Amino acid sequence: MGIRCGKKFSQEKMRIVNRFYVTLIIQALWNLEETYRVALRFKVNRGLVQSLMGQTASNAGCITRFCEHMSEFWALASILSVVVEKLRHCCSPELIPLMELPSVQLVRAKQLYAAGFKTIELIAQAKPKDLVQNIYHMSFKTAREIISAATVMLLERYDNLQHDLDGLKTVLYDK
Repeated sequence: MGIRCGKKFSQEKMRIVNRFYVTLIIQALWNLEETYRVALRFKVNRGLVQSLMGQTASNAGCITRFCEHMSEFWALASILSVVVEKLRHCCSPELIPLMELPSVQLVRAKQLYAAGFKTIELIAQAKPKDLVQNIYHMSFKTAREIISAATVMLLERYDNLQHDLDGLKTVLYDK
């Protein structure tokens, strides 16, 4: 209303308006709007949008660490960890595991997901030919790398689960 009257906002009101504006930018990113579209819509530099996204993810990560150290906030820590990953990658949660693979960025993760390769397990079971046929502009070399990385990730997950199982067996049977 100060703008319509030709009056200037006080410094405090401008700070509030700026925070609200930043909140709208972050909400657009949270709703998976592309970075360049957000920058155009809010008439800001793309670097500013990316910086805001990074700062927000970093702050959320700090809050998550704080909640992990405070026993009364344990439930909040698990919820916030999902939020941090979504902010860090700026994508829907089901794409995050795919983006952990080498050579897989947001666009490639969306292509894999749309082609039916929705999990690391499905990618590890695939043949390079399957990926090349179903994913636009994918070379056999890249397909082999992605499949190999998915297989390694599954083997690491298996080893970790095996280690956890051995620990549980020790606790249960060594009484």
